[in-house]
Amino acid sequence: MYKVGEIKIRKAWPGDVSEIANVHVSCWRETYRGLLPSEYLAKLNFRKKIDAWQKVIADKEKFAVFIAEDRMGVIGFSTVEAARDVLWEGSGEISSIYLLSRFKGRGLGRALLHAGMKELLKRDFKQAYCWVMEGNPSVHFYEHSGAKFSGVFKDEEIAGQKIKELAYVWNSLDAFK
Repeated sequence: MYKVGEIKIRKAWPGDVSEIANVHVSCWRETYRGLLPSEYLAKLNFRKKIDAWQKVIADKEKFAVFIAEDRMGVIGFSTVEAARDVLWEGSGEISSIYLLSRFKGRGLGRALLHAGMKELLKRDFKQAYCWVMEGNPSVHFYEHSGAKFSGVFKDEEIAGQKIKELAYVWNSLDAFK
């Protein structure tokens, strides 16, 4: 555990699940407003997110989840794991990083990313990648952290809407040592 001002960054434990689910739903509604249908965002199911996060946090071999926490509770999180995509087999993946909008610009996203990258280094990964929805304003965050657009994208469908996800890659994790 370490601190950024008054905010603690630490590994998540099972008791954090409902707060992580709440941040997840809130961040999707904040981040993807205008990118995904508003009806879909309004109907995001908090209960399903709790169930999903219980499984993720319980599987410590596969996932590492870090939270940013202030005196009121969880305000952000990041998740890392081994690559899910064949193209980056042998790499680590930043599978999620979310921070409530009102806490952005304080270095907390960078701290969550750094915690995840350090975990990937512990697991002997030398590079990492993440998927970023086209149009997501957070793309600049990844670029400032050293990630480069790989030229690879995939088409997905969410709520009947086609979206494009862009792969950003950190070719070396040395900067996170």
